[in-house]
Amino acid sequence: MGVETSIAAPASRALEVRAAMFRPGENGAEELAEGSRIRPGDRLSLEFEAAEPVHAWVVNEDLDGNVFLLFPIAGLELANPLPGDRSHRLPGRIGGVPQYWQVTSAGGRERFLVIASRHPLPELERELAELTAAGSETAGVHRGVGGIAPAPPAGGGRRDALDTLVEHLDADRQRDGSVWVRQLELVNP
Repeated sequence: MGVETSIAAPASRALEVRAAMFRPGENGAEELAEGSRIRPGDRLSLEFEAAEPVHAWVVNEDLDGNVFLLFPIAGLELANPLPGDRSHRLPGRIGGVPQYWQVTSAGGRERFLVIASRHPLPELERELAELTAAGSETAGVHRGVGGIAPAPPAGGGRRDALDTLVEHLDADRQRDGSVWVRQLELVNP
């Protein structure tokens, strides 16, 4: 799914996580690789699995530096910590209906940051609390992947905001391998 950084000290066991971004299509789900093209209206989800219970966060930043918190967000049935040894499709469900993140406008490039940790990260939570949540009333006034939409029936920060988050996580958690970080950049012309 992109650039992966596992933060681990030699004496500790690094966190094991698998994550892949998908877009539903006529022929089933299409896995999106680094540089894949997306467009307004596309619905996206993240298949996420860890070998143990973890706290997870998903953040999106567009070319203009608009930043959205994609997971966790209020109203979803799925919340932290996520149980281990099973696959989760993020963002999750609302009222039993699977949800997707929705590309709300063209944004040049969309950067996604997926973070997993064995423990809560209060400093990260404080930083993320200031972001606009996908699906919120104010998300529509920004560009990028700011929407959240149900599955179809069967049948503002700076460009370097995510870099700053990654550096902060590296500095704080490099000792024990308890944090896992992955970045993915998609093209949204």
